[in-house]
Amino acid sequence: MPLSLKIGNHLFQPGLWPSLAFVALLTLLLSLAAWQWQRAGEKQALIDGREAHRQAAPLDLGRELPDPELDRFRPAVATGRYLTDQQWLLDNRLYRGQPGYHVFSLFRTREGRLLLVNRGWISVGESREFLPELPLPEGRVRISGHLDRPESVGLVLGEPPYDSIARQAAPLDLGRELPYPELDRFRPAVATGRYLTDQQWLLDNRLYRGQPGYHVFSLFRTREGRLLLVNRGWISVGESREFLPELPLPEGRVRISGHLDRPESVGLVLGEPPYDSIARRVRLQSLDVQALSRARGLDLPALTLVLDPQAPGALQYDWRPGAGIGPEKHLGYAVQWLALATALVIIYVGVNTRRIEHDEPREET
Repeated sequence: MPLSLKIGNHLFQPGLWPSLAFVALLTLLLSLAAWQWQRAGEKQALIDGREAHRQAAPLDLGRELPDPELDRFRPAVATGRYLTDQQWLLDNRLYRGQPGYHVFSLFRTREGRLLLVNRGWISVGESREFLPELPLPEGRVRISGHLDRPESVGLVLGEPPYDSIARQAAPLDLGRELPYPELDRFRPAVATGRYLTDQQWLLDNRLYRGQPGYHVFSLFRTREGRLLLVNRGWISVGESREFLPELPLPEGRVRISGHLDRPESVGLVLGEPPYDSIARRVRLQSLDVQALSRARGLDLPALTLVLDPQAPGALQYDWRPGAGIGPEKHLGYAVQWLALATALVIIYVGVNTRRIEHDEPREET
């Protein structure tokens, strides 16, 4: 029997399910209000602590380690040198309404301790495809600032590449060191040796400025005896696909440079690529470096060297770091799918919900 309450000429008689929904929603709203109240107290304590620590004497980071909680916002100083091996760029940072990065660099104090330094903001630049140059002071310097944690950026999709040593790392000498398939992807690399003219592979369906063509992969033997697979760049299909283009190679010993990467995916592939072919020029619809290495008895690293434009043997240059589409598009697709899911829920609830009319006389209490 539904609860009813008569007040003057009005009868308050809520149904069971609306009452349950009301209680649940009220509980949620009160919980959110209490949470926001707690957050306000935490923020006020944070502001008070910041002001208190700003008045403290600067901490010498070469001699003392900061306490993660007690020393937050405290002034600090250090003397030493910046390390140029690697830098990190924290994305989605705004400065005067402009998008950019916060730049984090390693600093070794004269006492030998390592610090992570937030050097401040830098603009994205004309394109997000290429990271900005980040010059560092040379020699011993004295730096000062205040201690803090990196700012939160909200929702993060996927694992940040904390183990990456690419992009800003020193070039890898491929004659002396083998690259790691994941850690060294996009890392600059160099090698000295000779191109092998016995065989080359052409990865089909590659576009450059709207024109169809191939990515050309050639073998390179370093002076230390290691074999590399080199992506020399793009070449046009030519007048007919019946004949593969000529692919001349530099003669003699040369020094090449570029970036390490995997061959690009071309989507759905029908049939097995002819990795075991011994033809001088082999057209492929996909390229798996490890499968090619097994089929031809070659000891090849999993990553190929994508040549810089000025490197000997380089063709048209169309290499760019990262995936084919940016994260913004993936987020856009995710929002679209979520919108469709929400619409499905609304339609489901609407179709399966009906109003129930009660014909019985109302009871007064």
